[in-house]
Amino acid sequence: MNRQEMIDRINAALPIAKAVPSEVFDPNMEGAIWLRGSEMCDAQGMVFDCESESEYHPAIRDLIEGGYGWLPEPYDAGTLLLYPEVF
Repeated sequence: MNRQEMIDRINAALPIAKAVPSEVFDPNMEGAIWLRGSEMCDAQGMVFDCESESEYHPAIRDLIEGGYGWLPEPYDAGTLLLYPEVF
């Protein structure tokens, strides 16, 4: 799945994630997806919680594990990026 399709899928599944191209976060960081709502939460939990055993919101986890070709990579304790899976 290409980046824009994945951004659209994330934002449809979990609008509080506020997925955008990584260049919004850092112009030199090309090709990834930044979940700028990483620290937002709803009734099911935070989008990204590095202190939790589950770590990712169920909607994000479903997308990561869904075989769409994108893998999570924390930038820091409150910032989550997704990068294309490289085979």
